[in-house]
Amino acid sequence: MVQYLPATQSSRSSIEPMSKRVVIFVLLGVAVILFLLIPRNDIARRQAVAMRGQTRFRIGALQMWLFRAAGVYPEVFSRVMPTNVALEATSLPKDVIATFLEGDKSECLTDAWGRPFHLIMTLKPGAEQTNGYPCELFIWSDGPNAVNENGKGDDITNTTTNRSTN
Repeated sequence: MVQYLPATQSSRSSIEPMSKRVVIFVLLGVAVILFLLIPRNDIARRQAVAMRGQTRFRIGALQMWLFRAAGVYPEVFSRVMPTNVALEATSLPKDVIATFLEGDKSECLTDAWGRPFHLIMTLKPGAEQTNGYPCELFIWSDGPNAVNENGKGDDITNTTTNRSTN
């Protein structure tokens, strides 16, 4: 007859590390599988948010430069700047662009996607009472869908409310 001896402490300790390794290996395997299966759309969403933010910043810079040009160089500005019409920022008169601050002006004429901003400037004698400048300005980007919706839809504007250009 075979007698079984109770397991010693040393035989139990050699089994426990092996089971711990198996558990760790299984957990790592599950983590890798979950990492591969979970979509990483978060990167695309963050990129889109960054592009919108960069476009808003560029609109603000263009607006500041145009207001500055209208206030500092009113004679030149009112003589060369087309008003009450929708135009692309890249087609602004060279005399107006020359009044901008030094540096690369091309970035502030286009949105983060490289498309030119659209703008309508209206010179008004009483406008300086509302915004401190002798003009009203509406600037917009085509937005992520690359379609000019005249400041509506997904277009990005310099105002909190969208305005129709018709």
